[in-house]
Amino acid sequence: MLQVALTNGGLEKWSSGREIAQHNATVAAVATRKDFYLAVCCFACSFGFLWLVLNSMKVAYVDLINWGLIGMEVALIYVLVTMVDGVLELWKKATDATEAAAKLEAEGEAYISEAPYSVVSLVARALEIAEPSAPWPAPAEAYLAEAYCAALHSWKRDVAKATKTIKGRDKAIAALRGKAHGDYRMGWLEAVLTALNVAAFVGYAVFPVTYLVPGPTLAALSWWPGNDPAEWLGNFVGDFCWTVEPVLILTVKPYIAAQAKAKTTELLTTNKKVK
Repeated sequence: MLQVALTNGGLEKWSSGREIAQHNATVAAVATRKDFYLAVCCFACSFGFLWLVLNSMKVAYVDLINWGLIGMEVALIYVLVTMVDGVLELWKKATDATEAAAKLEAEGEAYISEAPYSVVSLVARALEIAEPSAPWPAPAEAYLAEAYCAALHSWKRDVAKATKTIKGRDKAIAALRGKAHGDYRMGWLEAVLTALNVAAFVGYAVFPVTYLVPGPTLAALSWWPGNDPAEWLGNFVGDFCWTVEPVLILTVKPYIAAQAKAKTTELLTTNKKVK
């Protein structure tokens, strides 16, 4: 029976290397499922443009067009929820990287010795030290789990050894702070993109509303401008937001990535000058 404790090695409270492998496999499976659902929803949203074009051309497939737009709106709900989750995750990553950099600067190698697995993995990526991967996709035999556990301990020792030197520690701290710099700003960009998609969702939602809600009911609302003006305005808002979004993705995202890299280089240069 394998029970190779990792807590003594500072790799968090796992009972065995097998559990770490299972945890990583679960995280990967969840990410894969989310990517698949997102791909389906994005296809539904892009396919919804066909119905918008047909509507603009006054094609008489009213039921088909409106139900297609309803499907697009439903798909967009999942996309929006995922985007909000992504924003929060980026800000959390920025916070984690900032805290790791501060503790590594204050405690040095001792911090890595007692750090949880997630922190060791974060610092290892900053130092560009590859983490060993489990050599199996399913529950492993004891000898495989033991070998993986030994590889994890060796990996952790490599990370600790790298942070023991001033050069390695400075490199990790600069990379972590550069990552925090980029993730924090990328989170704000994603927040803006999420807001644009919320606005697009509201704009395009006008079509299902005018289709499903009887005209007299809408006309009774004092603030309702009429079906045609409302559909024109909703379509304009949606088109505007979904035109600005790719522009920001293609321009601002690379800029933030470049700034994060420049921040890392700047911090390394500053540390060298100080020392």
